[in-house]
Amino acid sequence: MVVLNSFMIVALSIVLSFLSAFIGAYGVSYWFYWELGSVSLLSFDLEICLDWMSTMFVAVILLISSCVGVFINAYIRTDKTSQFNTIVYAFVSSMVSVGCARSMLLVLIGWEWLGVATFLLVRYCEGRQAYAASML
Repeated sequence: MVVLNSFMIVALSIVLSFLSAFIGAYGVSYWFYWELGSVSLLSFDLEICLDWMSTMFVAVILLISSCVGVFINAYIRTDKTSQFNTIVYAFVSSMVSVGCARSMLLVLIGWEWLGVATFLLVRYCEGRQAYAASML
């Protein structure tokens, strides 16, 4: 199952690479904007930008995470592989959200999510040294 997910992620990475080339060639960028609310002069909004650099960044992230997925399938043979997979996908999705975010609120949410996912990945090997390393 992990290998199938990895191949699907590689396919998505290839599609995003071609999309990045198209966007870069024609100078197009896509902005997605959601206003959550505003109070007086302060507004809370979520902005996502898909330009050539952010799509290439996401394509590279997905390519590297697919290689990690193949590694997981080859070397980790325990019952907790799905748990590790979930943590890796949370890490990847947080990196994608930080790479495409254009509002400070979304950057902060993605950055904190990245920190929690990193802590859980380092903490995955249950032991005293893993806990000490994850606290760093």
